[in-house]
Parts: sequence; C-alpha cells; structure tokens
Amino acid sequence: MPTYVARKLAQAVVTLFAVMTIGFFLGRLSGRPGALILPEGATQAEIDALNARLGFDRPLGVQYLDFLRGLLTGTVGDSYRQKVPALDLLVDRVPATFQLALSAFVIGLGSALLIAVLVHVTRWNGLRLTLLWLGSMRQSVPDFLFGVLLVLLFSVTLGWLPSLGNQGPTSLVLPVACLATAQLAVYLRLVGASLGEQQGQDYVRAAYAKGQPHHQVVVRQMLPNAVIPVLTIAGLNLGGLLGGTVIVENVFAWPGMGQVLLQAVNGRDFPVVLAGLAVVAFFFVAVNLVVDLVTASIDPRVRLA
Repeated sequence: MPTYVARKLAQAVVTLFAVMTIGFFLGRLSGRPGALILPEGATQAEIDALNARLGFDRPLGVQYLDFLRGLLTGTVGDSYRQKVPALDLLVDRVPATFQLALSAFVIGLGSALLIAVLVHVTRWNGLRLTLLWLGSMRQSVPDFLFGVLLVLLFSVTLGWLPSLGNQGPTSLVLPVACLATAQLAVYLRLVGASLGEQQGQDYVRAAYAKGQPHHQVVVRQMLPNAVIPVLTIAGLNLGGLLGGTVIVENVFAWPGMGQVLLQAVNGRDFPVVLAGLAVVAFFFVAVNLVVDLVTASIDPRVRLA
C-alpha cells in the first residue's frame, strides 16, 4: 500500500505540473494583454510600453522560468487589472463554488443510488425506462439553457425562488438543480448498469439460494460491489464539476469563481486565469487521489494491478 500511495502522489504532482505548463503556454499564445488593459484610444507606443512592463517583451523561455519560480513559492503573480495577488482574488470565491459543486454532487449521486436501488428492489422496469428517457432529455439541454428555463419558470413565472446572487439557502436551489439533474442522469445509468452486472454473479445466486430476501440481496450484497466502479467516474465528475460551474455561476450570478475567471479570460488577465486553473487542477487531482485511495482500500485488486 505505501508504494501504491507514493506512485499516486507522484502522478498527482506530474499532472499538476503538466496542467500549469499547458495553461501558461496557451495563455501566451493567445496574445499580449496590453491593448485590452489600456482604455480605448491608447497609442501603440503605450501598448508596447505596458506589455514590456508586464514582461511580455522577454523571451518565452525566460517568462516560463519566472513562472516556475513563482509556482515554487506559491504565487502566480499579481492581477494585471486589480494590482493584487491573483490567488487573493479567488480565495473569497472558492467556498461559494465548493458549496455549489459539492451540493450538486451529493444530491446527484445520492439520488441516483436511491433511485437505482428502488428500481432493482421493485423490479419496476417502466420506472427505469421513464427515468432514462427523462435523463436523456435533460442531458440534451445545455446547462446554461436549462438554468435560464428554471429561472423563467420558478423565479419569473411562479415567483417561488430567487434567481440571482446568494440570498440564503433558497438561492442554492435553482443552480444546484441545474447541475444535479445533469449529474443524476449520468450516475443513474452507471449505477443501473453496475447493479445489472452484479445480478449475474455467483455470490448473488448463493445469497438467493440461502433464502435471503430480494431487497436484502440488493442493498447488502450487490450495492457495495456495484458502487466500486462508480466511484472512479464520480471522482472525475466531481473534479470536472468544480471547474465546470463557471457558466452556471454566471447564469445565476452566484458569487463563486465563475465571474472572476470569465472576466479574467475576456481581459487576458493571465495571472488570475492561471490562479483559477491551479485551484481547479489541485482539487481535481486531490479528489481523484482520494477516490483512488478509497477504492484501493475497498478492493485490494486495484493496488495490485
């Protein structure tokens, strides 16, 4: 097990380094930010002077080495526009993004587990087909459009829920519903397929042969084994959800990282973009590392592979 953990930690470090390196070079390939930072009407000389002051006149290799030195000291530089450390702009926003992403993750995965178990216990095939059909319809609608539809129905038409900002627990309902329903459709298929695969295993037939009731076989025997392959996909989805809330946060004006990152991308505020990338990549890797360790502790075959 220690060797497995060390290998996973090494992979996590390499992954973070690769992500940040790719982000740095993609940012530089998108152009210099001087013309966007200065007000309209700035002369070319003023634009060139600002780009030089920001270090864009130096060779790309030198800029990259400075970037690496900053990473080792835990900084990616100051925001070009707000003149403060880029990470500081995101620190206050991270909890709101985490609250939204984790709520959607827990509700989506938990609902999928409950529904999948209910379908297998009741053997109600019509319910399974109906839910799969509804899930396919939900997945066919982009998150931003589904969010707008939720606002039109529950905020504008019915007036039941707030549509913008964070005005209390009720403000979470619409953005979480937007994200969780998409997650639910994915997990429902995964859990259902995994339970169906376990149905034909020898240990299940042995449990029935011993006279165990069907609902006990599903909950106590099949579900723990069916969850193992789902955990890996769940970890990937959670990591992606942390970085994928940007659009939903902007639809609902949720005070998370989304608005800051979108403004930084539009204004080529590279330090802020890289800071956001670092935060998302770190938690993506951390979540998947935890999932790998949990899976290995449940199933020894994983760490022996």
